[in-house]
Amino acid sequence: MYCATPKRGAVLACVVRSPYIVEDNHMEQQLDLYEIVFALNSADRGAREQAFDELVGMGSSAVQPLVEMFPEIAGMARLEVIKAFGVIGDERAATVLADVVRSRDSEEVLFASSMSARALGQIGAVDTLADLLDENETGPRRMAVTVLKQMESDEAVEGLAKALEDDDTQVVSQAVEGLRSLGTPRAIAILDRHRFRR
Repeated sequence: MYCATPKRGAVLACVVRSPYIVEDNHMEQQLDLYEIVFALNSADRGAREQAFDELVGMGSSAVQPLVEMFPEIAGMARLEVIKAFGVIGDERAATVLADVVRSRDSEEVLFASSMSARALGQIGAVDTLADLLDENETGPRRMAVTVLKQMESDEAVEGLAKALEDDDTQVVSQAVEGLRSLGTPRAIAILDRHRFRR
């Protein structure tokens, strides 16, 4: 592992300095993800943006190596990788993103959790979002139902229906709004059953 501190005031950046082999158009190509991830922690905004574009440009081939590296990635790079997971849209990142949603400590972690929940929605990981509704802490459940609501997709209906059973009124309220906004016959039928039980 290699650790370095970017320019003053920045968070310590630690990443694994090892090249990964990925498949691209049936040709193996060695990519030094270390340098890209390190650049994501740069104090220079232009360098960060360029590194992010390069990372997204790698597409799905970068996802598994990044998943393996993720525990060692810190600072701004961690947030940028989370965002890249969402843009790339590969479900192999779902477990890592869900773990970030479950974590809780500082405001920085809370922000990363929120970004991770949003990325789960972007990659369409509805089963993972539904699983987060089983968490004991209300934070992950609220994030999960909010993302399910924002997806405005039939695929989110089961998760929203599950959220109606939550003991947290905010989770239930978000689920009701999501189903009402979706407005499909199936969503309306679930809402009607929910009202009847109440």
